Amino acid sequence: MPATEENWVHEERMKLKFSRNDKRRGGRGKQQQRRRRSWNPRVPDTPEVIAAKRTERKAKRERLEREQKEAAGEVSQQPPLE
Repeated sequence: MPATEENWVHEERMKLKFSRNDKRRGGRGKQQQRRRRSWNPRVPDTPEVIAAKRTERKAKRERLEREQKEAAGEVSQQPPLE
């Protein structure tokens, strides 16, 4: 990297720095990004959809617990390595 910086490079870098740090203008901050998402309002799920989701989650949780128990049982049944 050169020891000195061209004037136009320095000016552009300072402009970018100012635009990032300028709090008064209120550029595209995180609050505006959150607000933008709310333009498409979220449609609440119907009770039937909620019940179906709960059933799917319960089945998945039970399947994962069963697989973990089976894996733990297989590990304990293996002969010790020497």
